[in-house]
Amino acid sequence: VDDPQTSNVDEATGTTTDVTPAEPEGPAPAALAAVTNGTCPDLSTAGTITWQSNGTQRSVITVYPAEMADNMPLVFVWHPLGGNAAMMVNYLQLQRFADQHQVIMVVPDLREGAQTWGFYGNPSDDLAVYDDMRTCMSEQQNIDLYKVSTTGMSAGGLWSTYLVMHRADSLATAFIMSGGTDPLTLPYKTPTQNIPVLVTWGGTNDTWGQGSYLVEFEKTTMNFRENLTNDGHYVVGCNHGGGHTIPTEAGVMSELWLLNHTYGKPSPFLESIEGFPSYCEGPM
Repeated sequence: VDDPQTSNVDEATGTTTDVTPAEPEGPAPAALAAVTNGTCPDLSTAGTITWQSNGTQRSVITVYPAEMADNMPLVFVWHPLGGNAAMMVNYLQLQRFADQHQVIMVVPDLREGAQTWGFYGNPSDDLAVYDDMRTCMSEQQNIDLYKVSTTGMSAGGLWSTYLVMHRADSLATAFIMSGGTDPLTLPYKTPTQNIPVLVTWGGTNDTWGQGSYLVEFEKTTMNFRENLTNDGHYVVGCNHGGGHTIPTEAGVMSELWLLNHTYGKPSPFLESIEGFPSYCEGPM
């Protein structure tokens, strides 16, 4: 089959030349997944949304900017254990962030009765929340599928880590706060597409739990960072030294990192990470 062609006409001479259309640059994000329960929730207005996803009742808070725009980025935000979606909206001032940058944000709550996000045990329910909301937002709001990203803290950071490894074909980037991989509990899996990642942790005191349930986030972050780097992904690491906390500069880092990456494109911070906190550093 011949390549499709269009014709350009030189108005001065009347001559016609055939022009082959340029191919789109870079890969396209993954196709939209079928909605697990067949029906999207009504996303016409922001707020708390409850619907059936993968046969389970789920709840998310959606945050819309005061002034909606075309091709808005979509950011998923995942809370730590002991927290909830409302806490993340308030603590990270997500409404102000959405208003300033014209971003749509989806902040899920943990499934009722679940011990943690789907990085532990069966991931299908939480993967369904991500896939369903990506599809439904694309159908009902003017989002840019090249600008979908994920962020989270602690258990939410571990779940964002899982998404990097299993949904890189639909994510532009990720900002992982106290997440990472562990050979025994959350083994590394090579992402299917190149994805730049920002990781933060709070030094050697960044731990959660105790005894056999102790998670040392400096170690898990380093494991994830090394594996990603060895696989050719661009990683910026930030040790804020504050223990198991969300860094005070999380808003600045989210603005710089999450909003300036585009699916299939190299990171704009390859040459310089100017603007990030002084404790951040580029590739190892």
